[in-house]
Amino acid sequence: MSTRKQFSIGLAAALALGLLSLAEAAAEPLTVRIGFASVGADNRQFSGGSSAAIAHAERYVEQELRDLPDVKIEWSFFKGAGPAVNEAFANNQLDFALQGDLPQIIGRANGLKTKILLASGAHAPIYLAVPKDSPIRKVADLKGRKVSIFRGTNNHLAAVKVLAGYGLRRRTSRSSTWIRRRPMPR
Repeated sequence: MSTRKQFSIGLAAALALGLLSLAEAAAEPLTVRIGFASVGADNRQFSGGSSAAIAHAERYVEQELRDLPDVKIEWSFFKGAGPAVNEAFANNQLDFALQGDLPQIIGRANGLKTKILLASGAHAPIYLAVPKDSPIRKVADLKGRKVSIFRGTNNHLAAVKVLAGYGLRRRTSRSSTWIRRRPMPR
């Protein structure tokens, strides 16, 4: 069995055990609301290859709780990624969520009372998307170009670090953000 599948099953079992104690204490049916900071390809309610995505796709949490008919799992997927998950937490619409580090930090800094239970997916790849006929083939080719980054997401922090690693920095105007190469030290 792969490490990722083992982790996914472990995640589901740990979540199920925690929910089991909540369900036993509740006198009425319990709905556990889990937020996912992504929508997936073609607006489908599915995301990536993370352990949480596998737990969702294979219904591991639901399988662990199958003997508890009064416990319902409700998954919500957010196009707005981490910032949208933080909004849902702020409005008491979620019990658990899967999101990146930067949205978690921003949420806590703005008063959200959340707690990190586990971390996964560190060092996952980040991709540069350009039109098919673009001359841009690598990060260094972005010199003098506009770059769009979904601010406040976990990929925002990673993208800024990647760009900085290539000597590119942010210059903000009212309408856009530009990236240019820093002058090299002499």
